[in-house]
Amino acid sequence: MESEWGDRWSHLKKILERSGPFTHSDFEPSPETLIFLHETFRILIVGAGGLGCELLKNLALLGVGNIDIIDMDIIDISNLNRQFLFR
Repeated sequence: MESEWGDRWSHLKKILERSGPFTHSDFEPSPETLIFLHETFRILIVGAGGLGCELLKNLALLGVGNIDIIDMDIIDISNLNRQFLFR
């Protein structure tokens, strides 16, 4: 994975490959955690409005590989101010 992505995920490696004072006692740091986040981990976001759009962007930038979205709202000019993903 290192050769494929280069330094793109270096900030996540600092968090996921070492323990710290705020980590859970059961957390075991390893390089496989980043691979799990990118290839296996799956998350569901319900609502892609103002907060949902921001969460989607941040999760994608973190490298989450599988993101499912449910949003029953209709894309309309009146709500595009909070849905920047549809511009």
